[in-house]
Amino acid sequence: MTVGQHRLDVHGGDHRQVRASGVRSLPVRRYGPFVLLICLGVAVQTWAALQWTANLDSDEAIIGLMARHILQGNIPTYYYGQRYLGTLNAILSAPFVRWMSSRVLGLRMSSLLLFGALLTLHGVLVRRLWGRRVALISLLVLALPGLHMLKWTHRPVSSFGEMSVLGTGALLL
Repeated sequence: MTVGQHRLDVHGGDHRQVRASGVRSLPVRRYGPFVLLICLGVAVQTWAALQWTANLDSDEAIIGLMARHILQGNIPTYYYGQRYLGTLNAILSAPFVRWMSSRVLGLRMSSLLLFGALLTLHGVLVRRLWGRRVALISLLVLALPGLHMLKWTHRPVSSFGEMSVLGTGALLL
């Protein structure tokens, strides 16, 4: 059945709109709450990153130093001063350090990016395992974290962001 530019697929019980090209459009009611909660979580993290710029600690400064060295062409294998924790966070921070000239927010942008990826992967994983309602509730809890979780997710310290994203991604495989 054709309505204007769109054709409705009523035979298969699927009442989503189909464009004239045959590609289905993404329903806002289906994905809208997920997108809203992911944006809320990134907004909370951004707020935290902007609030406490005066408390830049040595771990964040090392990430910034590593990012500057990466921009000069020297890519380290390990986190400086240790023989563990790789350099993924510094590699992700390097473009932001170049773009924002070593400002504190530039160092923390990689953590915001990783947290957005974590929220997205978490929503997909939980929806796949336990359904839409549980996924939305768990995303809300993760988007509005407690102080301890907020402390570890808005700053590029340790490898909390990378391991959370990589671990959640591995569970999706």
